[in-house]
Amino acid sequence: MKKALKNDTHILIFPEGHVEQTKQLYYVHTGVARLSIATGRPIAVFSSTGAEHIFIDTTRIRPGTMHVHFHGYIHPKRKMANPSHSAVTALQKRIEQTFVRVLPHRYVPSYISY
Repeated sequence: MKKALKNDTHILIFPEGHVEQTKQLYYVHTGVARLSIATGRPIAVFSSTGAEHIFIDTTRIRPGTMHVHFHGYIHPKRKMANPSHSAVTALQKRIEQTFVRVLPHRYVPSYISY
């Protein structure tokens, strides 16, 4: 992925690691933050709403409307070949807080503070 990002290829990554079946934001993993810092590439933040009206369960889908929203870019503070733990967790928190800020409250679990 680092090589693709250095060659200006765009990569779609779900920072939760999967599509969450609980219909709420799940733990934001550090992989996106690590890649962004290591390559110096910004993160384009997208969110989706309304998927709960389309996905009945893990195998069935029904017609409906799901919205995808673009919320801008998060830029790493600086490029580092070997990102420090503190830099990665700081960027991870910025990603999570962006989701918390832009998602409707019903999508944010109670264990994540505003």
